[in-house]
Amino acid sequence: MRPSLANLGFLFQISGFFILPSLLYSLYLNETEVFISLSLSGLIFFSLGFFLNALAERKRLNLRESCILLILFFTLSPLIHSIPYLYLGIFNQSFPENLLNSYFESVSSITTTGFSLLQGKRLPKSLVLQRSLNKWVGGIGIVFILLSFFYPSRSLFHYGRIIGIEKLTSKYKKTFLIVLGIYLVFTLFFSVSLTYLGREIFSSLILTLSTISTGGIEEIPSDPNFLLVLLLAMLSSSISYSFFFNLLHKKVDLQTSEEVLTFFALLFLFSMVFWKVSKLSLLDSFFSVASSLSSTGMNKNILSLNLPSQIILIFCMLIGPCSLSVGGGIKISRVQLFLKTLISLPRIFFKREEIVISVGGKEFRMNDILLNFLIITLFLLTPLLSSILFTFYGYSFFEGFFESTSALTTTGLSVINISTSFPNTLKLLLIFLMVFGRVEFIPFFLIFFKEKSAGGGI
Repeated sequence: MRPSLANLGFLFQISGFFILPSLLYSLYLNETEVFISLSLSGLIFFSLGFFLNALAERKRLNLRESCILLILFFTLSPLIHSIPYLYLGIFNQSFPENLLNSYFESVSSITTTGFSLLQGKRLPKSLVLQRSLNKWVGGIGIVFILLSFFYPSRSLFHYGRIIGIEKLTSKYKKTFLIVLGIYLVFTLFFSVSLTYLGREIFSSLILTLSTISTGGIEEIPSDPNFLLVLLLAMLSSSISYSFFFNLLHKKVDLQTSEEVLTFFALLFLFSMVFWKVSKLSLLDSFFSVASSLSSTGMNKNILSLNLPSQIILIFCMLIGPCSLSVGGGIKISRVQLFLKTLISLPRIFFKREEIVISVGGKEFRMNDILLNFLIITLFLLTPLLSSILFTFYGYSFFEGFFESTSALTTTGLSVINISTSFPNTLKLLLIFLMVFGRVEFIPFFLIFFKEKSAGGGI
């Protein structure tokens, strides 16, 4: 546990660093109250970071300790990010409700889900920037934690395959710097593109930070040119970073691009069906499907869509983007593995062969297949069970299933009004689903198992 806390301190320090841009911006705009609230958050992040680092030496983690670290980060860091909402009194309710609403808003940002209790409420611009940065950090944060704490060890190789981590280089730090570089290039490119099209610089940055992190936005531009740029940003965030890495090193072939090709094939197929069913324009149809399949959660027509259209979006949300990308969901590689395994069932039952399934050049044996099937089953079963709780509060089973799926896949699409008046029990449920979906299921199970030998770490 102590090594996990020490490394959590390191992640807290990084989180504190990413508050600095908003601090400087609040000074520039003379938003004094926001500056004070962000300073408190930053001070707590840095103080806790140094304290936890001093508590124990930051060393290599085994699988269980890495899982603890992953869960702690995505449950505790939103609590600290809640401070500005509390300090500024954004939610004018009792303290327990203010705390819950602030925590909900922060969890939604850091998990890149994009749900918001602040629909239509104007926030100080520096706080808007911080919320968008939280999404951006949450998006790259999950990739950073997976690359830094899960894959380096040989003893974690088996689990790395299950959650879609590829060993891109022999040095994980070099791998992450390349991934971070790709993330930054995309952010800069799409921000400049939106500004070139006539968007205000601040608005362009907010749109890009929220889109490239699959965190979603509340107001979607109607101009087709802006929609095309946002569509490209969503698609960029949906592709595995290993694909971009291989592209940079000229190692792309049919095997390494299998998952990406499948993603675009599904995007085209679902978009065509959605276009026919929804009666929207072709661009809006592609945008809606890409928004769901990438788990970005931007759809300006969601409430006016008919039932078949909403069902298509549920399928898209559940499938999700490529592995080792920013988005959530089952992931394309697992869908491929599932389908290939179904095709191989006759060999398993009749020829009694040891099954080995190849997906994207990686081989999966029965243990890997069973664990991936477990993850798929939980992604389907969890929203079904959660929907029952929604029915106790007057919502239909379908509405509950849609909202639960959206939270679990960190998409953020909504067919009901999620506001401060939303039942607190359901807010807690969605918080749980957002964190559960961001870190996926296996880490929650593995924290209860002790390993005999430590693995690698950072």
